[in-house]
Parts: sequence; C-alpha cells; structure tokens
Amino acid sequence: MVIIWGKKVRRERRGRCVLYCGFCSSPQAFDVTDLYQVHHIYYIPLGQGTYRLTECTCITCGHDIHQSSTNAVRTYSADTGLESMLNDIPAEQLAEWNGRATQDRLAKEAPERLSEEVRREYLWKAFADQAADVEKALQSGGRIDGHMVACFLVWLAVCAGVIFVTGLSCLNGFFDWLDFRSAIDLWGWSFLFVVVTFFGMIGWLVQGAEFRYFRKHLYPKLAKRLVRLKPTTDELNDIRKRLNAAGLKIGNFRVSRLKRAILLERMAHTTTSASRNRGAAASRV
Repeated sequence: MVIIWGKKVRRERRGRCVLYCGFCSSPQAFDVTDLYQVHHIYYIPLGQGTYRLTECTCITCGHDIHQSSTNAVRTYSADTGLESMLNDIPAEQLAEWNGRATQDRLAKEAPERLSEEVRREYLWKAFADQAADVEKALQSGGRIDGHMVACFLVWLAVCAGVIFVTGLSCLNGFFDWLDFRSAIDLWGWSFLFVVVTFFGMIGWLVQGAEFRYFRKHLYPKLAKRLVRLKPTTDELNDIRKRLNAAGLKIGNFRVSRLKRAILLERMAHTTTSASRNRGAAASRV
C-alpha cells in the first residue's frame, strides 16, 4: 500500500495594509496574506498548519514584501483606499517614507550626490526588495519550463533503453547459468545508473532553472535599479556575501552576469535618450 503524505502551503487572506514600495518609490496599498505550512495525507490537510510568514503584495506593481510576524503590519478591510490608510500612519513614519522617496529620486537623477553610507544602503535595498520575489519563485526548486520537461523526457528514453538491453540480457541468461549471473550483475549496474543519473539530473535541472529565472527576471529588474549607481565589482561581491550569510536565494546571483545586464541597460538607456533628443530637435525645427 502506498501512502501519499507531505506538506503544502495554505494561504489565508487578511485584508490590506499600507507600506513603502521600493519599485513604485512611494507608499502603496498592499494585499496581506498569511502563509501556513500544513501536513497532509492523501492531499487531505491535517489541521490548520504552522504559521510561516506574512506576504504583502503591492496592488500597483505586484511586488512582494515578506513579514516574519502577523503583527508586523496593521491590516484594514480589503476595500479600504490608500488615502484612508495613510491618514492613520504616524507623522514620523510618513516623514521616513518621504525621505526614502527623496533618496530614490536622487539615486535616479543624481546618484553622484549620494553619500557613501546612503549609497551602500541603496544598493542593499535594491537586492532586499527583490529577495521576497526570488524566494517565492524558487520555493519549489525553480520554475518548470520546456527545457526541464525536454531533459526529463530524454532521461526517460535513455533509462528505457538501458532497461530494455538489460532485459534482453536476462532472457538470454536463462539458458546459461554464467550468463544469468552476469545478467543479475548488469541489473545492479543498471539500477545504479538510473538512481545516480536521476539525482544528478534533478540537481542539474534545478540549478539550470534558477539560472534561467535570474537571467530572464532578476537581472533586468536589478539592472534598471542599479544602472545609474554603476556599482563596482567589490560592492556587488560584498552584497552577495551579505545575502548568502542571511540565507537568501538571491545571493546566488553571478556578479559578472549582473554587470553585463547593467551595461546592456546603460546602452539601451543611452540609445533611448539619444533618440528622444533627436526627436525633440526635429520637432523644434
């Protein structure tokens, strides 16, 4: 009898809250959802589960911010407007958000005017704002895509071929004891081949899925945030060490590939600016 059991995530919607969104560079309304880890048997949940974290999703840009406690944010009903929630925010908190918005604008318009301390904090914040999205996307070991499915099908075909050849050897071995013993040994080697290649393939595919996610989704977003700051290799390596020390998956980014993405973003920005200038000059003529 096969027993199917495991864990799954249960989401419980709580309402809305107001937080500062690093992507919108302003306070925004967030949907608040509590995440619980629930044990199940035959996919039937066993109890309400254990609280893990609170997920806050910006209703404007979809960016996620994770909180470690249900009391970390004040929640409102799902239909509460942003202005109503802002009226309940203390003046000190609003002043802090306004200061951060000013820093965000300064980092975009005149990054050379940032102090060294503010610059380091802004570089760190660019990664920290993405950390929750990366954890959510890679929580199951990476996104399943066509590449993973194709590799898995190739592995199945190879294993089927190995099992077929081994089966033929066993059939021939029934007529000769020595051949039969060799066939048994061949079954052992075939089983070892299937097990080793399976775990090796899973590890390789998970790493490949993580790399493709970083290349398609993470690097372009980080490049847009960092293009004006022009971070050095030492600064990126320092941030990478801090992220890895915190146990965050975003710390697996490759410095060389991120710098290449920043360079491409800078080239695209320069080309776009030149086109706009030519268009403005032509319109004046």
